Amino acid sequence: MLLDRINGKLRGIYLNWKLYRTDFQGIGANCEWHGGVITDSQNISIGDYVYLGPAVQLHGRGGITIGEGTIFGPRVTIHSSNHNIEAPEYLPYDQITVAKPVSIGRAVWIGDQVMICPGVNVGDGCVVGMGSVVAKSLPPYSVCAGNPCRVIRFRDDLQRLENLLRDSNLYMQAKSSGKLKSSVVYK
Repeated sequence: MLLDRINGKLRGIYLNWKLYRTDFQGIGANCEWHGGVITDSQNISIGDYVYLGPAVQLHGRGGITIGEGTIFGPRVTIHSSNHNIEAPEYLPYDQITVAKPVSIGRAVWIGDQVMICPGVNVGDGCVVGMGSVVAKSLPPYSVCAGNPCRVIRFRDDLQRLENLLRDSNLYMQAKSSGKLKSSVVYK
């Protein structure tokens, strides 16, 4: 396959900017990938209608789960493992890899150049601001940003958001079906 020749770590078919079939643990319908690096894809599970922006890096050695309707901005990086620094045989670290799965909830928006560290869980409906370094888990429907990333506030009208998620009213699903018309709101 073409992609095998381009990147030996990801086996699959990459056509018209859509990720169709690879050796992922699981991949949902209508997912878009705009290039980047994906390693250990056999440990990565991606839900339906997920958008991975340009230059996204998913390092799946420890396991990554991405819920349906999640959107990644450009240059997002997720690591799910790290070097052993606790009582290592060598300095600065040894040959042991510590696996820590990462879980990204449903309908999450992760902004440009966000880094997500091993062992983090990002709750459903969470918004993570650009440039954030997420080293600790984030609660559902929170708006978070910073280095280190912290909760700034919670999104308004949680019941409405939960109903939208329950009914699978997802932006990427509406976009792929042609239901959306672009508009700009100036504030």
